[in-house]
This record gives sequence, C-alpha cells and structure tokens, in this order.
Amino acid sequence: MPQRWSEYATWGGLCPPNSCGNDTEIVLIAEGVTVLLDTDVYVRFIVVEGTLLFEDAKDLHLQAEAIIVNGGTFSVGAIDAPFTHNALITLWGHWRSHQLPVYGIKTLAVTPGGTLGLHGMPHQHTWAKLAQTARAGDQEVTIFNDSPSRYDVADLLTARAKVMSEVARDKPVSVSSTGFGGVPERGNDGNTAQRWQEGSCTHTRRETNPWWTVDTKANNEVDHVKIWNRADCCGNRLSNFEVRVGDSTDFSLNAKCGDLWSIPQGQTLEIPCGGIVGRYVTVTIPGNRQMLTLCEVEVHAMEAAGLQLSANEAADLAAVEALDWSVGDEIVLTPTGVSRQEHETRTVTKVTKTGDSVTLGLSAPLAYTHTGATVQVEAESVEVRGEVLKQNRNVKVRGAMIEQNDGSHEDALFGAHLMFHRPQSVQLRYAEFENMGQAFQVGRYSIHWHKSGLQLLSGATGCSLHRGHNRAFAIHGSNGVALKGNVATNVRGHAFFLEDGSETANVFEGNVVSGVKASMSLLATDIEAAGFWITNPSNTFKENVASASDSSGFWFDLESVNAIQNSHGQVSPFESNTAHSNGRWGLRLDAMQPRQMAVLKAMTLFSNNWVGAEMVKTDKVTLDGFKFADNHFVGLEANSVSLTWGNNVVSNAIFVGHSQHATWQTGSGLLPPGFKNGHLEVRNVTFAHYSGAPAPPDYEGRVWPSAASRACSRCIVTMGGVETRFEGVKYVDVQVKTMFRMPSEAIFYDIDGTLSGLTAGSRVVPQSGQLPSVCKMDTANLAKQMGAGVHSFACPPEVHLRRVVFEKALPLVNFRGRTVEVTNSHGTETRRWQPYGVGPRFKLWHSVFVMNETTSLKWILPPTNRMDVQDFHGEVRHMEAGEFVNIRLQTVTVPHHWNLNGLEVTALESLEGVPTDPFLEHNKFHFDSASMEFTWMLSTGESPATHTAQKTVPFAYSRFACATVGCEVIIPGCTDAAAVNFMVEATTDDGSCRFIEAPEEKPIVKVPVLWSEGASWVSGAVPIDGEIAVIPADTHVLLDVQETANLGQLHVYGTLEFLDTGDRTLHATIVHIAEGGTVRVGSPEARFQNRATIKLYGDRDTPEFINLGAKAIGVFGSLYLFGQERGASWTRLAVAAAVGDASITVRGTSLGWRAGDSVFVASSASNWESYDEAEVVAVAAGADGVTTVLTLASALTHIHLAGVIDDHGLKVDMAAEVGLLSRNVVVEGAESMAENGEMSLEGQHFGGRIYVAKASINNRKLQPGVAQLDSVELRHMGQRGWTDRVDPRYAMALDVGSSGASFVTRCAVHHSFNVGLGVWGDNVLLEDNVVWLTYHHSLQATGAANILRRNLAGGTRCSGTVCNSIKMVFMTPHTFDVSTGNTLEENAAVGSDHVGFYIVAAECDSSTSAFLGNSAHSNWFGVFADQGGKTGDRCLSGVTVYLNTQSGVHVHAAHKRFTVQDSAVVDNTFGVSATLIGEPLHGTDAAGTWTLYKNLLVVGGSRDCATAGIGVVASTFLSGGMYKYLMAIGYGNVHGATFLEDVKFSHFCGGGRAISDNSQIIEVAHPLIATRTTVDKTVDRAALIYFAEPTVGMVHGIQTCVDYCDSLKHFLVRDTDGTLLGEPGTVIPDWYNGWNESHVPLRMRSDLNGSFFEMEDVYRQPGVFREGCVQEPTWKGFSCLGAAGRHRMLVVESMDADTFSRRVAPVGLEAGGYMDLFEGGGDFTSRNLRLTTFWGLAALDQQYQMYLSGSVPTRMRIQLLHTEAEEGVLLSMPYLISNVVDVMVDGARVVPHVRCSLVHGSAWDDGYTGVEGSGRFLPVNECLALDSASNDEIDYNWTYPDKTGLDKFDPWDEILNLGMKHGANVYDPERQMLHVVVKGASAVEIVVRPVVQLTLDLAVTLEEFFRRGEAGLTRNIALLMGIDTARVRVARAVASDGSTVVVTVQIDGAEPETRLQSVQSLEGAESSAVSGLEELEQHFEAAKEATAVMTNLVESVVVPAIEEGTLGSLVGVDMVVAGAEGDGIPPAGPG
Repeated sequence: MPQRWSEYATWGGLCPPNSCGNDTEIVLIAEGVTVLLDTDVYVRFIVVEGTLLFEDAKDLHLQAEAIIVNGGTFSVGAIDAPFTHNALITLWGHWRSHQLPVYGIKTLAVTPGGTLGLHGMPHQHTWAKLAQTARAGDQEVTIFNDSPSRYDVADLLTARAKVMSEVARDKPVSVSSTGFGGVPERGNDGNTAQRWQEGSCTHTRRETNPWWTVDTKANNEVDHVKIWNRADCCGNRLSNFEVRVGDSTDFSLNAKCGDLWSIPQGQTLEIPCGGIVGRYVTVTIPGNRQMLTLCEVEVHAMEAAGLQLSANEAADLAAVEALDWSVGDEIVLTPTGVSRQEHETRTVTKVTKTGDSVTLGLSAPLAYTHTGATVQVEAESVEVRGEVLKQNRNVKVRGAMIEQNDGSHEDALFGAHLMFHRPQSVQLRYAEFENMGQAFQVGRYSIHWHKSGLQLLSGATGCSLHRGHNRAFAIHGSNGVALKGNVATNVRGHAFFLEDGSETANVFEGNVVSGVKASMSLLATDIEAAGFWITNPSNTFKENVASASDSSGFWFDLESVNAIQNSHGQVSPFESNTAHSNGRWGLRLDAMQPRQMAVLKAMTLFSNNWVGAEMVKTDKVTLDGFKFADNHFVGLEANSVSLTWGNNVVSNAIFVGHSQHATWQTGSGLLPPGFKNGHLEVRNVTFAHYSGAPAPPDYEGRVWPSAASRACSRCIVTMGGVETRFEGVKYVDVQVKTMFRMPSEAIFYDIDGTLSGLTAGSRVVPQSGQLPSVCKMDTANLAKQMGAGVHSFACPPEVHLRRVVFEKALPLVNFRGRTVEVTNSHGTETRRWQPYGVGPRFKLWHSVFVMNETTSLKWILPPTNRMDVQDFHGEVRHMEAGEFVNIRLQTVTVPHHWNLNGLEVTALESLEGVPTDPFLEHNKFHFDSASMEFTWMLSTGESPATHTAQKTVPFAYSRFACATVGCEVIIPGCTDAAAVNFMVEATTDDGSCRFIEAPEEKPIVKVPVLWSEGASWVSGAVPIDGEIAVIPADTHVLLDVQETANLGQLHVYGTLEFLDTGDRTLHATIVHIAEGGTVRVGSPEARFQNRATIKLYGDRDTPEFINLGAKAIGVFGSLYLFGQERGASWTRLAVAAAVGDASITVRGTSLGWRAGDSVFVASSASNWESYDEAEVVAVAAGADGVTTVLTLASALTHIHLAGVIDDHGLKVDMAAEVGLLSRNVVVEGAESMAENGEMSLEGQHFGGRIYVAKASINNRKLQPGVAQLDSVELRHMGQRGWTDRVDPRYAMALDVGSSGASFVTRCAVHHSFNVGLGVWGDNVLLEDNVVWLTYHHSLQATGAANILRRNLAGGTRCSGTVCNSIKMVFMTPHTFDVSTGNTLEENAAVGSDHVGFYIVAAECDSSTSAFLGNSAHSNWFGVFADQGGKTGDRCLSGVTVYLNTQSGVHVHAAHKRFTVQDSAVVDNTFGVSATLIGEPLHGTDAAGTWTLYKNLLVVGGSRDCATAGIGVVASTFLSGGMYKYLMAIGYGNVHGATFLEDVKFSHFCGGGRAISDNSQIIEVAHPLIATRTTVDKTVDRAALIYFAEPTVGMVHGIQTCVDYCDSLKHFLVRDTDGTLLGEPGTVIPDWYNGWNESHVPLRMRSDLNGSFFEMEDVYRQPGVFREGCVQEPTWKGFSCLGAAGRHRMLVVESMDADTFSRRVAPVGLEAGGYMDLFEGGGDFTSRNLRLTTFWGLAALDQQYQMYLSGSVPTRMRIQLLHTEAEEGVLLSMPYLISNVVDVMVDGARVVPHVRCSLVHGSAWDDGYTGVEGSGRFLPVNECLALDSASNDEIDYNWTYPDKTGLDKFDPWDEILNLGMKHGANVYDPERQMLHVVVKGASAVEIVVRPVVQLTLDLAVTLEEFFRRGEAGLTRNIALLMGIDTARVRVARAVASDGSTVVVTVQIDGAEPETRLQSVQSLEGAESSAVSGLEELEQHFEAAKEATAVMTNLVESVVVPAIEEGTLGSLVGVDMVVAGAEGDGIPPAGPG
C-alpha cells in the first residue's frame, strides 16, 4: 500500500526528510516500499529501490543533486494517467561538485532493472509547420492544425497489449546437413550447455552457405533472437553469420536482422530483429567451405495478449486528440534562411483557430522572416516551411542555474543529465527538459541510454529539450529505443546521437532539432556537429526535421566507428525527413554501402548553406522522392559513388534553384561525380527556376551561373569525364540546363531524350575539338554566352563517348606534369596533367574519347625533351561490346619489342593495316615503319549479340629498347647486303638485314692491321659514310687516318687502337664494343699526346640500335682513354675578380693549363647562374710565385670572390672555383640537323652517350664492360629525358656490377644534356673530375664502396617538370646524388637548380662510407640528407655550405637521432634544418629522438650581416606523415630536441636570426638546447633569436587545428651554461594568437561553490609562466635568465584508445597567475582525427594546475623532457570522480601521502613534536610503519589545512614538495585535486581504476557500490560524500498493524537480522524508537573498527587484494569485487 512522503510512519516515526529542519541529505526508498510524493522536497541524494510516485493532487517540486533509481521505480504520472498538475524536478550541482561513480552529479539515473516514467499531459502537436510566411515585425504566426497526432497514448497501449514470449522451443527444425551427429533438434531443445560433450550443440558439414532453420508455426513479430555459441572449442566458426526472418521456405528471400554477426567463443548474443514478422527463423553463414555449429537458439517475439482499451482509456485517447496549445505557452520559431542564428522564442498571447490552421499571437514582434510557403512546380510542389516548436510541458526536469558570487545565475554549461543503464523501462512522455547536459564530458549527455541492450519498452515521446550543453538524446549500445515527436533546441554537439555504431532497431520519428552548435571537446566529429549523427544505418528515421546545425542536419557517418560492419549494414527506413538552414550539409551520406539496395525516401532539403545532400563513397543507394530548394551551393552533390550502374540512383526528385522566397541564388541543382569515380543515375526529376544568374563561389572560389546540372563534384581543371545518366527529365523555367567548365568534364547520357530534347540515347557533353560535326551546340543553353565555362553540345546516339584515364607515364622525370594533345579525325583537345590521381607519385590524365575512332596521344614535350613514352597504363571506362578505340602513338624510335597488356610483341607481329575489327583485333596493333605510327586497338573483344553489359577495359603499354645487347635486332633501312662492310648477311624474308653476333670463342688475335688499308677489310675497301663496320674478334686495327668516314655503326669484337702519330677523329652513329672487344686511346704508361676525338652523330629521329639508341658508345668489352696529364682539374681564385676583368689569378703554379683551353668560374652568389665561361688566351706565372694568371678571351660578366673566412679558428674557403674544361682526348656529341630542321644539340638536347654495362648472348650473361678514362673531355653528351636505369642516356653511365675495374679520373664532362657521370655498381673511382652544366644530376652513384673524391660539379639543371619539389625530392636536380655506403671526400657542388649533395647519411660508426671535406654553394639546398629507406642513428661531418637559397643542410629522414658536426654553414637563407620521423606515437625511448649540431660555424652574412638569413632552424620531429620541406605535416613525436654543442655564431644583424623555430609546423615545436655556444660580437643581440608568428592558414580550418595551433607558442630556447644568452636561462615565445579567454576550461573558472571566478582571479597574463623574464620585442619572445629561466617542455598524453577520436582540449595550464592554453594539434586525415597530446612549457620549481575541458582520460602520461632526475614541478589536476586514481612511475604504483598524526601528542622518534590533532604528511605505508617512543596511537586522514582561492598549494611544503620523490602524490578530497610531483627521471602515468574510493580505508568495485539495500548504495554514498548517518533517512514498509520493518546492515557476511519494533504513536517516536538509522550508524562504526587495522587500502592493500580476489577475507567485510561490466553497472569509461 502506498505511503505518503509527508507521513511520519513512512520514515519510522521520524520527521519526513527536511520537514523539521535541514536534517536529511540522503533518502532511501527501500525495496518493497511505495512512497507517494505529496509535498515539495529538497534532498541531496534520493535512492529509489522501491517505488516513488508523484501524487497528482497539486503542483510538486522535487529537488536533489542526484536521484538514483537503483532497481526501483520512479514515476510522475502513468501511461494511461498522465500527470495533470505541474511537476518540476530540479537537479543541483556544478563543475566542482563531488560526483557519484558512473552517473556523476546533477543526475537522474536508472541502474539495471529500474523503471522511470515521466508522463506529462499529451499534446496533439508538439510542433507544427508554418501555414504561411511570418515576416520580420509580425506579432502573430499561423500554423497548420491538420496533421493527426501520432505520438499519443495509443502507442504504448498497443505495446502494453502485447507480451514477449519465446516461440522456438521444440518447434520443427531443419538443417542444410548434419555433421558429427550434431542433429538440428539440439538447437532448440532448451539445453543451453555450451560444450559438445554435453550433447547440446548442432553441427553441419563443411559446405557452401550452411544453415539451420526453425519453423515457429505462426507469423510472429520477432523482437530478437538469442544464440549460444560453443565454449569448448571452435567458437570462431560462428562468425559472420546472418539471421533471417520471413514466410518463405527459401530463407534467402527473407529479411535480415541487421547484417553480419559474430559471437565470441563461450558467449551468447541477443540479435535485435526490430519486429520483423515471419514464421521461419534461419541462421546461416554465407560463403564457401563453412561449418555452422550452435548450442541453442531462442526466438523472442511479441504476441497479442488479447487486451482491449478500457472505457477510461478510450476516453483518455479521445481527450488527447482534443488538446491543443494555449495562451502562455512558450514557442520557438526555427530559421528558414541560410543563417543559423535566426531562432526566435516567444510566448503565446492568443490562440485563434480557423479551419485547418491556428493563429498564435506573440509576446513580441518577430526580428526575422520565417518562411512558410509552397513552391509550386507545375503539378508538383516543395514545402518550404519553418517549424514552430512548443517548448513548455507540465512535467519538467531542469538543471538548476548556478548562483554566482554577485548574486546572478548562470547555466555555466553544466546542466542536469539523465542516464539509463539496462533499465526495465524508461518512458519519457510529454516532459520538458531544460539546461541539460554537462558540456564536453563523456557520458554526461542530456538524455542517455547507456549500454542498455534491448529496450523495446523504452523511449521518449513528445518531449521538449532546450539548452542541451551535451547532446540531446544519446543512444549508446542500446537497441529498440523509440524517440517520437520530440523537439530539441540550442544543443551542443551531435544532438540525436548513436554513439559507437552498435545500436540497431531504434526508431526516430517526428522529432525536430534546431540550433546545434559545434562542441570542441567531445568526439572529434563534434567539431562538425550534426542534428542526427547516425553511425549505424539499421535504425529507422521518419518525418524528422534537422535545422540550423553548425554543420550537418543528418549525417550517416559510417566510417568513424565500426566502419566495415556499418558501411555494409542493412539500411532501415529513412523516409519523409527534412533538413533546412544547416551550416553546411542537409544530409551527408558517408560510406553507405549496404549489401542490398537502400532506398531513402521523400526527403525535403532547403536553404542549407552549402549542400542539400552529399553522397560520398556510396553504393546501392537510391534517393527517391527527394525535394531540393534554395540550397546555397548545390542541391545534390555526388562526390564519389560506386562504379556499378543502377547502384546509385536519384529518382522522382524536384530541384528548385531559386524560389521567390529566397534572397540568394543556388549554384546548381545537381553536381554529379567527377573528382573520384562513380556512376549516378537520375530518373524522373524536375528542375525548376535556374536562371543562369551568378551563383555563390564554388570550392575553388569561382563564380558560375546557376544551372540545373553542373559538372562535376570537387573537380578542379582537367578532372572529370564521368558519365551520369538521365531519364525522365523535366525543365520548368530553366535558362541553363547544363553547365560545363572545361572539355571532357563530364558525359550526361540522355536515356530518353528529355535531358537534351533530342533523340533518346543522345549525350550532352562540353565543347571539345574531338566532337564530330553531328554533335550540335545547345544554343538554348546560356552558360557560355554568360561568359562562364564552355558550350554544351548534344551528340546523337551513334556517337559513343567514353571516359579514358591514363597515368604513370615514364620516364617520370620527363612526362610528369606534361600536357597531352588528344587528337582524332575531328580535331584536337588539350588535356592537362592533374595532381590528384592514383598513388603518391604517379598522377593522371583523363579525356573523353569518341569510340570507333583512332585517337592519337601526344605528350607536349619541348624539343629538348622529345622522346618516346616508355610506359603508361589506364582504362577505358564502360565500353560496350562492338565499340573500340585505336590509341595511336607517334614514335621516335623503333623498340626491340612492346608489352601490350602483358603480351610481348615485336614489329614483326604488326597487322598489315590499322585494326578495325573490335571482336578479333582487341589488343592488336599496327606499326607503320614509314610514318613511325603505332596504332593499338582496345575493345571488349565481345559480341553485342551475346554481351550487353558494359565493361571497363584496362590497358597497359610498355616499350623496350632491349635491356641487353645480346638480342637479335632488326637494323632499320638495311636492304642491301653490299652496304654492310662485314659480317652481315642478307635475309630471305623481307629484304632487310640481320646482325649476327660474333662467336662466343675468342680466336687468336692477328698482327695489327691499318684502318687505312683496303686490304684490311673483307670488302676490300675502307668503310665509307653510312656503312656498318665490324672489327672481328681476331683482328687488331690501328686507326691511322686523321678522320674516318661517318660510319652508321662500328662493331668492335677485336681491338681498335688510335695510333698516336697525329690527330685522330672517329665519326660514327654507334660504336658497339662487344665482350672481348677493346677500344684504346693511349694508356697509363703512354698517354695519347696528340688530339683524339670520337664524334657521335644522330638526333631524336635517328633509328635506334638496340638499347643503345643512337649517338652512343656501348661498352660491353673495354674502353681505355688516357689523355695528357694536367697538373690540376680545378682550382680556386686567388684574387677576387670583378665584372669586366679580362684576366683572373688562380691558386697554384703547375696547373698544366694552356692557351686555347676553356675554363669556367663558378658563381659567388646564391644564384648559380652567375658564372663565367671563357677561353684562355695566355697563361703566366703570378708575381707571388704561388699563383697563375689566366688571360681570357672575353671579359667577366659577374663578380667572383676569393676570400677565406677565418672565424674562431675555423677557415671557410669561399673562393670561387675555376674548372678546366679542355682535354686532348675528346668524346663529343656532334651537332647535326634533324629532318624537321631542329639542331640535335641546342634544339633537341640530344648529345652523345657512353654506356658501360653487361651483355648477354643466348641468355648467357657476360661480364660487365670496363671503362678507364683519365684526362678525357666529354662534351655535348647525354640525351635529355632518359634518366631511368633501364635506359640511362647519361653523358657516361657505368652499370658495372662490383668488378672494380672501371674508373673516371681527371676528366671534364661539360655541357651535357643528362646526368654527367652515373654509376650503378660497386668499387668505381670518380676522382678529380670537373662536371659542368648537366641536366638532372651531375654525378650519381648507386651501389657501395664507390669513391667520389675531389670532384668539382655544378650547373645542374632541371630536366623535367619536377624542379623544386620536396615531396618528390628524389626526382629533382642533384649535383651529387649518392646512396649510402659510398665515400664522398673533398668534392665541391657549385650550383644546382635544387640540391647540391643528395645523400643518405652514414651510420655514425660506419666504416663503409664517409662524407668529409665537401662543400656546396649556390644551390637551392646545399646538402639534403634523405632516409633512403634506412633507419638508425646517422651522422654528417665535415661539410661546408654557403650561399644556398634555402637550407645549407636539410635533413629529412626516418632516423631517431641525427648529428651534423665539424662543419661550416655560411650565408644561407636557412643554415641547418631537419625533419625527423623518429619514433611511433607515444614513444617510450628514454633517449628520445634529437638532432645534434656539434662544432659548427654558423655565419649569417659574411660580407654584409644585414643579408643574413636564419642560422639554425629548430628541428621538427614527427611520428609519421608527409612533408614539404619545413612544412612537416604529421603527428608529433613525444620526444625531440635540437642540441647545439660548440656552435659558433657570427655576422647576424638586420632581419637575420641566428636561431629560429620552424614557422611552418603545426603539431609541436620541440626545444632547442644550447651548450658551449660562441656568439661573436658581429651578432646583434636583436638578431640572436626569433619566434615566428603562427601562420593564419594553419591557425584556422577544420583540416588543421580546431582553433589555433599550439606549436609555435611553445617553442623553447634553452642556454645551459650562459654561453648563448650571457647567463644560463631560457627564451620563450611572446605569441598568443587566438588566445581566447572563453576557452579557459569551465572547471578552472569555478570555485568550490560553482561560482565563476573573475578572470583576474584566475590569471594575470596569458601565456607561459614568465615571472622575472624580460620582454625581447625583436625576438618576439621573453628572455628568462638565472632562476627565472628554468623552463622545460611538459608533455601530456592521453593513452586511451580513443586518443584520436575524442578531444579534451582546450587545456588550461596555470602557474603564478600565467594562463597557458592548449587547443591540440592538427588533423592530417581529413576525418577529424587529432592526437590528444599536448606539448607545453613549464618552469621548474613551480606549482601548476592543469584543467582539461573534456573528461579526464583513464590513462594519462605526463613527463618533463630534457630535465634532470631531481628537477621538477608540482602538478595539480582535478579528478572529479570517485574512482581510485593511481600514480605510476616505471610501472610501479607510488603510494600517496596522507596526514599522519600521533593522537596524544607524543614525540616522534626522529624528534618531530606534534600537537594533538596535528600531523605530518607521509606516504601512508610509511605512516603506518612508524613506531613512536610512547607507543602513541597513530591516526591518518585526508584532512588538509584550510585554504581559499585556486586549487594549488600555498605552498604546502610540508605536504608535498620537490624534495620528495618523483611521482609523490596527495589527493585533496575537498577540492578533488590530485597533486603530483613530476620530475625529469621518467614519465608519470595516472591511471583511473574501476574501483570506488569511499574513504581512505575503504574501496569497493562499481558493482558493489551500487548494491541494493541500506548497506549498499545508500551507505556507500554516505561514506563517499562524508555524510553523517544521522542525515540518512530510509522509507520502510509499514505493516498492517502499524509497526515498521527495520532491516539491519550486513557487515560481516552473516544472514541479516530482521525484527519488528512496535511504534506506539507518532508522538515521541524520534526519542523512543530505535531507528534503523541509529542501527545503520552502529554498523558504520563497526565497519570502521573492522577496517582500522588495514594499511592504505588503495595503494598497499585494497588494489592488490582486489586483483588477487582476497579483499573480503582480508578485512572481514562482505566486499564482492565484480568485473568491469557484465550486466551490472557500466565502467567509468567513455560514454
């Protein structure tokens, strides 16, 4: 029988709580007790384990801090008896309130098994549409009144009239097969044992699609199916299965419950079916070779219980329909424009009904216009109407406003919240919720079903929620919840929220949400907050409205959580929803790819500020009946959809561009795919009102006319070509039907002619030169005439158009970025390369080809780069059988063979003519040797009679010049055997000639013969011009003529030796030195003294000889060239030279240089092109006897320096280098004129080449060739463009293995058109060479043990389009390009378009490679050290870099540590810089990662310090990512530092700086630490340091940082010894861009009463603590010297699994009145994933308080970097939770400090004397271990000195100080602050345990905490909150005789004693009765005594005992420590 709250008997004869004074803080409604609340009440905590009902007799107000329905029932009204008076529940609490476990504070919570009902008076409408437009200034609005109520009492009466029952037990079953005796009847026999041996499990054989089916014998509304999996083994077999329900015996036709399911071994799973009706239930595993085994299946279904509505219920239902809005109601009008800020709240002053509408008078005029209109489009219409929401209800839950110190009240973003965990039922009906949710806190959502499983009896209907600070309705891990007719406004974060993607079968119907704001500190996706955030599509959404969200109305975000399962999950109905006035998207479909077609129906989208609806990565999705109007940019954007026709459809849609109600112009109605692939079909759509007026700017910021359909989504220029199909298109008042911006942008296929108005099957495309004349311009389309884009053309059906994409054209360096001309018989279209293709390196081209045509592809290369494309691949999209395209390439040379789609072919296999038969000639080709045209057919190869489906035809093209010389090769043009001088025989097949390889055996060499003698030749005559000459293996020929004829080819199998009796010149196109063959010019012992020249001829049109091409020497035998020795190959200026000087003085006297020589003088500027070249006309000794004077034929045009810097004992030689270019032995590429008139050298950049390599004959590989060159000149060599190893047409390329026989020394390679000297192989010596004016690289060495010594190289020019890329630095020009394992000594890189030395630095202890004494100047980068796939620590030594445009030395490598030492860095824009990708996220390497700059001389401006750049750029350290030079994009390393040791700075002034941070970084700027630095007097103090201003582009934007980037605000320069700053100290930034006072975490701004501090009480200054520091305006920083300069980097990391997806920022860090804020890093994924790691600066010896805006992670790691073990800070953090919080160091728990007291005031053994009650603070275990001399009693507690103000020590030196060990900690329970000593020894980890700390001595698990009964939750709250038991009241059952049942508290595990105590009368009951509370208090005392003997339970005993399961026996308390979750209380983790 119910008991009244106000009656004494209810409370055991005591005063009802707080009715006799403020005597009660906790009330327990005991189990079995029903209490009627009949009076207003305020109690802090109410625990309902019985029943608490509101009596519907008057208005009631219940106030509490927390109401916990702990298995009981809490109800206001009932389903069939809604509450008729006003019921108000006010929940109290603030940011600093003490919180309960799991549920926190200011909460109404329901624990497992509890029931909650809030039943307000129903309304016919909770919201309505505007019946007509309400304009600004109006004071009344008219709404519709004609829609029936769907959210009334009938809903739940219907549900109540059903019962749940299990319907499968012992019903007939069948199975696909039976294996191992596992008969199907075991599956529903009631035996749930899970072991095979117990005979309980079924089993099939291994087969395709095994299944088990039960026939329930009736059509059931199946709610869920419960399945038991095996526990003994084989549990993995029950994975990826389906459950189907339906009436068909072919179960594949029945509906699926969800998608694929898996059950872990030994577990059960309830699979929600959402009421699918059917007779048969089937479990099946789709796929081959599967076995199905299960142990039990239960089918739970709803069945009619035969209940009928009673007369009263029917009357109530009728009354509901009659109720309406009334005067005094509060309403909200939603915005209807593109602005989200136009909500208006008004009070209703009158109600007037007129027919089907109601007019409401308003309390004040409207400020904005709210549209309520129909846009009529002929017979169709679009409703463009705002909503009017009824906000007030008679049952209300509100979060109390927080009183401020000034008497005002604020919501403080800390509202009430409702949280339900596995309740029996929660019904919220027609209730109001105001000031709900606690901002940024995980799980503290306004209304929240938390991991509740199946909840078919739960939901919210007709409710109103406003001011929701943390979501509106959140469903987490719960299924079957129904949310209907609710309205929510002013919500922060995703409003209607499916948390982790596991939620299914929930129903969202008729809800409205408006005004959703981004939340910066919830999930990362909340930055783009949505009205409905949908992570699982298997939930129903009908007739909902989302308006005025900051980002999206509805967002199917199926990638963020459970991506694979949810992307492919079954899509439940999504019908009749509306989205309008949202900040970006109305509807976002991300990755919706169900296995069966999903049809989203009848959505209306209008006035969205970006896009009405967007499809991204969709497949099998149809948008049917959608209506779009007035969306700002575009109605529907299909960004990327699947490639299967029919899988992405828009049907029966209306697109309205500009209605009369909008003041803006829609960009376009439809924007089909283009950026990525995809096929969209548009069926039966109407476009209306697209006028062609200028529309808002697109994504590129360009303005286009408003058009019905525009191509294409996210396309930039050159992208697109995707086909979209249209059918049933209708236009109404459309001036621009189709809009194209560029040729080949899209294909619009007009299925039935309605798009174009032409014949069915026509195609509408942009204007293009390829289109045939039958394609006609759409003259009615005005786009082009309005000055935008290109004309639309309509092509008839016979013109077939297909998209063609091709990419990866090689050689990459030559073809990347080039434009392609696409030409067919109708004309030409130019297609630009675009950089958004496939893969990180190889991008693509695309075009639209006309089918059944020959289409030529011609890459537009300059004549200097003209060559054949070696390789490309691509595909022709969606060809039909019978179609073909012939791709034609104009070739320059004939390859040995081609590879076409994997098929190797030669010219002999060419068709006789161009392919014409698409069925027989797919992949066939025709090669026309006369025109050099290669034509290749592509088709499906299928007949249209048998194949109707379209097919994408891939193609791959490669050509091979022949990788080895041993191939048999056709010699073009050889038709007459007489033209061949030797060893060629005529063939008999086609009249051409074949070259026959020499025999493998080598005959004895004969006596030398003379070239000049005809008798030496088989033909009897000396070879003449054009002939092929062969020197057989047994022949030694002496070249004795001054000049040979110009030979076509010279093949040397024997020996050719130049006779040194005069000048000799050999002319040839090809010189082929076969294995065993030798060409010799001089020797080391007898150097050639005359002039010897080998002149090579040819151009880009010259027929190629196998892989040598033309104009080449192929060395497969031996080449020995030895010219006259010179004294030096290069030297330096001894005296500076000025412009106009005609002589120069150089160092050295025995140079061996002479008149007639050519020399160059290298640049002395940062621009390498400031060089001079001249001929020497005279050579004389210098007057000083140590120099030489060279008189030049022409005057100098540039200044050249000769200075040597002698700075701090380090000499830097900056004298300009002078290189000798002349030698007497010359190999040169001759100038010749090509057939087209181009000159082969300057016109075509086609020089000669020397190729030293291996050959093979008959698959036998020969030894590599040998080349020994000394004192040789190579000029005009190299053929531009051929850079790949397969065909390296360098000046000289040596692919020589590891023989070590080859070398190139003292040579000059100059004016080359490709790489100068290139080595693939080992042990090659390149020494004393001059390499000048080359392309791509100067010297390249790949291999090992090669030595590059004293080479002078420069003038290295860009060969292709990749000249200055850092991302593709491997393709840019490098003067020296050398892999690791090689030696580089004393080389000079004197000018490059990009890199001087491109190297992989050696390991620091490497003995296999060296980099010493090298210098680089006048480059973009002097030295670029890349990783080259290498890891480990690397070193770079002995380099001099000066006058480089960017960095002197730049390191980008995956090395943890990098050292640059013993080097000079002078006059560079940036001296040294580095980006290291050194360790994984959350790296733990104590040594960390760093760069060390040691013993460097860093000079800013040696000639003029005002020209100085930056000397040292602090290094960037990433854990991964991409980079673009200094702009390193990626997540930061935990560790990192730039160390300077023994670095000398000089000559910095003006705008230069000796030290700077990296202005381009986003994530973290690690510190720079300097030791033993020298700062020269030439360094102005103002130029010493610079802190760069954060770049605005990185401060704002979703894809970078949320608000501003932290990195540049926390850069630190540290001087360890005073050598940098004059005194040890630090320098910190003075930048606070974006610092926003409102971002200070709310808890940080709150005092203990919840009132906000005045900001001046929270902080004095923004930024880093800088007490005692001095502002340095020119540095943009503060210098902090001495004691003020002890800053260190403080790193705070969330170690939780959701570190990327959940945000806790902004984070506040305060010390001494300085407030630093952290917003967090950047998003480098475009998916809102940001690492929750913060790098800040902390001053040692300070106490910091750190507050997070979001929930504290359960595992957090904190460390000080580069800090000594005994240095540290005190860190205070709020932990407003009741869980045990452990501080861990090196994996071990650090015992916290407590107040340790001697109760009777005795002396401590160590002499410390305390006063009674006082104490000293010690670790609790030390406290208990103390033994006083007087054996005094020891007490310990959490009592701390009184203090006021902020949450930090004053300081409390006696409590916690830096003299204590690392990790020492104390917890202040009053302020809920954890104080920790953080030192530099290692990281501190703070771990939240799933254990509740009740008192210092007592901890329980979460499940134990919520145990029912007086000794359970009620006792635990009292202990936790420190509430005296006298302030606890229990409502107990009153017996029929008037006595009260008293229940004892179970403490020791004994059976509880129950006794009855007679209550004589209410008078005197308080004094005479033995109250249960007294007994409870006695038991509390007993508990205290029982636990007094324990040591610190948490740190020393409790947690270990919990872990060991021995806690109960240890303390004698019934303390069951349960697991983390199960079916009990949820853990304290996220959401």
